[in-house]
Amino acid sequence: MNDDERCQCCNRRLRYRWAQAQPGEPGPALQHGARSGLITDPLAAELAATLLEDRPDLATYPESVRAWARAEARTILLEDYHARVGFLDPDGNVRGGGRVDRYEAQAARLRERLGLDPLADATLRKAQAEAVHLVADLEQIRAKGRAILEARRAELAAGDGQGDTDGT
Repeated sequence: MNDDERCQCCNRRLRYRWAQAQPGEPGPALQHGARSGLITDPLAAELAATLLEDRPDLATYPESVRAWARAEARTILLEDYHARVGFLDPDGNVRGGGRVDRYEAQAARLRERLGLDPLADATLRKAQAEAVHLVADLEQIRAKGRAILEARRAELAAGDGQGDTDGT
């Protein structure tokens, strides 16, 4: 660091500078990477791309897919960390700051919202089938209504309805 290096935010002269982590090069304090964007973002992008290959219908919800992918990436990184060093530290505490259950719950909740678990998938498919059925029923009702209107117009054009005063 040179003596005239300045802070990017306030332009004050820096007296020290922390070592900056670079992509692909974890910092000295990095243990699992679940809270590091440099680690989670590439994995999340890969998960999202794989999901969208299998389920292109989810491409209309990019924010939800990205949130799911980040939660899954965090969970995967913590699972890998626990497989390498163990789930509990020597004092009996969960490694990873106790965030493991929150990340897993968030990933499960987002999986459910996207229809990625069996029950949510069945519920989603049922709702889609009902919507298709309702649209089909609506089309049948519209067709019957058009037929009735055409028949009535034909009656009026033939002069059959000229004597009606009540409009029916």
